[in-house]
Amino acid sequence: MASTIRELTMNMKQIAFAACVSTSPPTLANCTTGPVTVIGKTAYPPISFTKENKLIGLGYSVIKQIAKSQGLDTKVSTPAPWKRVVHRGRIGEVDIVIGLRAMNLSKDHFVFLPTPIIESAQYIIFLKENELRTKEDLKGLNGGILSGTTFTTEFEKYAKDNLSISQVRTTKQNLLKLNSGRIDYFIAPLLPVIHLIETTGMKIEIKFTPTPLFSVSEYIAISKRSNCISKQEIFENGIKEQIQNGYIDQKFEFFSKNWDVLDYMK
Repeated sequence: MASTIRELTMNMKQIAFAACVSTSPPTLANCTTGPVTVIGKTAYPPISFTKENKLIGLGYSVIKQIAKSQGLDTKVSTPAPWKRVVHRGRIGEVDIVIGLRAMNLSKDHFVFLPTPIIESAQYIIFLKENELRTKEDLKGLNGGILSGTTFTTEFEKYAKDNLSISQVRTTKQNLLKLNSGRIDYFIAPLLPVIHLIETTGMKIEIKFTPTPLFSVSEYIAISKRSNCISKQEIFENGIKEQIQNGYIDQKFEFFSKNWDVLDYMK
């Protein structure tokens, strides 16, 4: 009897193991017959943000235009938490991710097209009663930045030698820390910050430097598990063409006006 029970237990384990092994891998998105599946950040305008619970922005316009030139439709996925967005790209459930930083870990799972779709200006943002203008003004103060933000080589050296900057996951966290006095400033692209304040009704009065501290490049990331990898050259040439013919500038202006941030900047 004991032997029979052991045999049944072993059989059940074998069946369970076989089921795990034979489980089919995630369904890959399709960049051959379409649609090209795209997803991105939910609050990173004008590149990728939500409106009426749908992802819109410059990044999607760029991809749609290139896909259309190849006779392919584009499917923009529903908004999701950022970790889930990146995970879906890693396993190939989506073809392209908008707003992903080209860090070493990201490069294990994504290919970043060489030409950026835009240069994202990074500003010093602080409370209205203060006055900060240059990187020299930041010495001795507590600063903040979003995790994954890349500095220019020059500013990275300066920050390492002179500044105290802590990282957080969201712009909202930086705004809350700023408002409570836990940090004196943070570095970020201006438009997403203003968009967040306006859409959430946050009670905070900010100022920002008249010129950017530095700029970082925004790239298109293709999942290494997507067959869009075979179309890298087509996407790359499409981005270059859109830069040359002014399409990207036109769409940048459209999406900036779309959420009334330019009025805030005047």
